[in-house]
Amino acid sequence: QLLALGLLTTIPDTLSIPHYLYGVEVLLGIGVGMCLSAGTLMVTLNSALGEIAATQGATAQLRPLGGFIGLTIATAFFNSRSEAALGSFLSTEQMGALQRSPLGALAFPPDVLEMVRAVYARVFRVQMRALVVVAALGVLVACASWERRAVGMERMNRSEERRVGKSVDQV
Repeated sequence: QLLALGLLTTIPDTLSIPHYLYGVEVLLGIGVGMCLSAGTLMVTLNSALGEIAATQGATAQLRPLGGFIGLTIATAFFNSRSEAALGSFLSTEQMGALQRSPLGALAFPPDVLEMVRAVYARVFRVQMRALVVVAALGVLVACASWERRAVGMERMNRSEERRVGKSVDQV
């Protein structure tokens, strides 16, 4: 995931899509999928047997909440950076059309459209650099939480055996 985000900072501001970006998308998808599944597994392994459903529910609630917060921050960052850069060469009407929809730029003259594309690409690369920093912090946190004798499924199996053994003894 960190590698893919780093590669996304290299996107050129041209109309053609470089072929390597398709591989980057696959790499990013694999990285995100591994992070999500590892997070789910870690929550399960570090929960008491009777609390797994509640912790899985909390994880299911917090994952989209984090996405919403991240999307809000990224959108605010993109809007402030792009408006500051575009405000110097776009008219008020052009800014209004662009704020209503990015497709509004298609009606701009070719030289203005090229400047808008360059600004959007530059701001996107800055956003990707910020995500690289966030992902790198995640790697540091993961390394800091390393356990020499990690919790495994054996602990959960022993807990289940003890619970079943107690209920059999009670009968």
